Amino acid sequence: RTAMLRNGVTPHNGGSKEINCRGLGTCGTCAVEIHGAPGSVLPVERNAKESLRLNFPPHSSPSCDNLRLACQCKIYGDVD
Repeated sequence: RTAMLRNGVTPHNGGSKEINCRGLGTCGTCAVEIHGAPGSVLPVERNAKESLRLNFPPHSSPSCDNLRLACQCKIYGDVD
């Protein structure tokens, strides 16, 4: 989340640009799908906050299994 914001890209859409949890992992508005080489995103698996929040709509469908909360990830390599 921080890396995106520092580079002028927001993970948020619509009104969530102004109203969000500011990186606490509780709102789910920064859910992103990340593609990269192994080890480019840490932690590799969702943490407890991510797992809890991403089990609620609109992120609870099986098609959202690859989503991560940008505020709970650190990027260590090239990602898409």
